[in-house]
Amino acid sequence: MSTVRRWACFAAALIVTALITAGCSGADNDSRSTGEISNSAKAGITSEKSKANATVSAAKSSQVAAPTQPFGSKVTPESPNPAGTANGHLPVSGQILDKYNSLGGAHGVLGAPTGPQQPTPGDGTYQDFTGGTIYRSDSTGAHAVLGAIRTAYQDAGGPGGKLGFPTSDETDTDSGKKSTFQHGTITWNSSDGKTQVSES
Repeated sequence: MSTVRRWACFAAALIVTALITAGCSGADNDSRSTGEISNSAKAGITSEKSKANATVSAAKSSQVAAPTQPFGSKVTPESPNPAGTANGHLPVSGQILDKYNSLGGAHGVLGAPTGPQQPTPGDGTYQDFTGGTIYRSDSTGAHAVLGAIRTAYQDAGGPGGKLGFPTSDETDTDSGKKSTFQHGTITWNSSDGKTQVSES
């Protein structure tokens, strides 16, 4: 009987040992499975963060600033050389533009335009500037009338008056300035500042 009991105890010990070993192996497997699940979850989170960052970067890259319209002179087919003034951009064109440029443009004696080109009686046009007026007609071309001579010319009726259109720009004389017209002259005396209108 004693021998049988010893064998029974030995068998029971073997069974217990086998169960303990199987339990530890299962625990290791569970631990490894849990670790693998945890690592997989971390990888998934990292992947989603990467995708989100890539989306944000793409959105930033796609934001292109709207092109600015450079701020400056307007250019139109009719007016290739408009001049900027306090009244806006006023076009200067044709023969008046040629004369304007020959006298230095906005930095010359005429300065900036103060109004657009306007028709005159007959076949002419004119344009006012801060320092004078350019008058143009088909028969006389374009000429500038300046300062006190311009004032006297306008008082005499301008192109529609007895003098008609100017035929020259203002020139120097021994006593001051002179402008010639189709039917006369206007002189300005620098000593007394007076003008004289002479019809021909």
